Amino acid sequence: MKVLHIGISSTHNLGDVAISKMILSLFARNEVAVEHMDFNFSVVVAQCFQFSSKGANKERESQKDHIRKISNNRLLRVVSRLGRFIFFAPIVFFVFLRKVKGCEKVFIGGGNILMGIEYGFPMQVLSYVVFSRLLNKPVTFLCVGAGPFTAPGVKSILRFALSLSDRVICRDSSSKVLIEGVFGPSITDIEVLPDPVLIWPEAQKMQQKYDILFTFMPLFSPTIFPDGDADKAKEFKSCLIELAVNLICQGKRVGVLVTDPGVDLAVSEGIVSKIRDKTGVQLQVDIPANPDQMAALVGSAAIVFSTRMHGAIMALSQAVPALCVCWQPKIKGLYTDLGLAELLVQVDSSGCFSLQEVQEAITNITENRRLFVQRIGVARSDLEGIYENLWKRL
Repeated sequence: MKVLHIGISSTHNLGDVAISKMILSLFARNEVAVEHMDFNFSVVVAQCFQFSSKGANKERESQKDHIRKISNNRLLRVVSRLGRFIFFAPIVFFVFLRKVKGCEKVFIGGGNILMGIEYGFPMQVLSYVVFSRLLNKPVTFLCVGAGPFTAPGVKSILRFALSLSDRVICRDSSSKVLIEGVFGPSITDIEVLPDPVLIWPEAQKMQQKYDILFTFMPLFSPTIFPDGDADKAKEFKSCLIELAVNLICQGKRVGVLVTDPGVDLAVSEGIVSKIRDKTGVQLQVDIPANPDQMAALVGSAAIVFSTRMHGAIMALSQAVPALCVCWQPKIKGLYTDLGLAELLVQVDSSGCFSLQEVQEAITNITENRRLFVQRIGVARSDLEGIYENLWKRL
């Protein structure tokens, strides 16, 4: 069998890259031939005209800058993205026509493909589904985490796209419940399969470098999330700084991992600067170049504290206990599915989390780390079998 896989792979976000790589790896394990196509229209067009990958990155960055500079008005950003979409769509269709030739099925997934309409993602999702249906190709969505798809202007487009699809495989049970709650349980065949990065190959064990490794995301920031709250973002950032300062004062070795430099580097550097002002300690900021390096870095930590789901998932793949800020249903769903709900960090209505509860969780993990590692190992082993069975049915 030969299939066409459409996923996000040309991006600074290593979590998205890792998901796409694992999907391709799982197909290869089951001797399925794969033709790959990038989900992002701008990347497809850049590749079509044989721009270098560096040129494609510059194209994406220029688009981001263009959208930011137009206005903070969401409507104008949507209009700008729509104009680019209309221009790119015919080119992408012809690339799709060439790629899908000889393929029996189309699989869409790998990366967060359900983001807001100002990113153009819902329109791209619908386009790929319609392209597939026009050519009579069955469509399956893979590894979908339903977080940002609840943003305004997204639901109606995705409802149509999902209704034309044959199957949706969610990364967690909460995403399944959310999709069925919004669109109805009969919209299409929906099942749950935890994030494939959870079975990322274990990296060569390094000497433990960090007691706590942080990933900092600009949570609640209006520049990142259209419905963000500036006051919440400020409070959340203050909590992160205070937690890191407390840990350093306890003599803990603290580091910072950046999984998406395009979004997280600036906020990480800002937090590190504030921590240095308070403690005199300059924390190291690690920026891995690829998912393998990210796996090695999280593997060098005793505990990971992540605001990004990607960082937490990669840590769990390396049998490292990962505390994760629970700010979207998909995060709660995944940790609940894995039986690790006690590792979730709850955020209150003001954007803060309890420093005392986090400190107690870190102490509990430290004292019972072997038990947590064993539980994570059992969950990973179970997932290996689940993936093998599912991929044979695809």
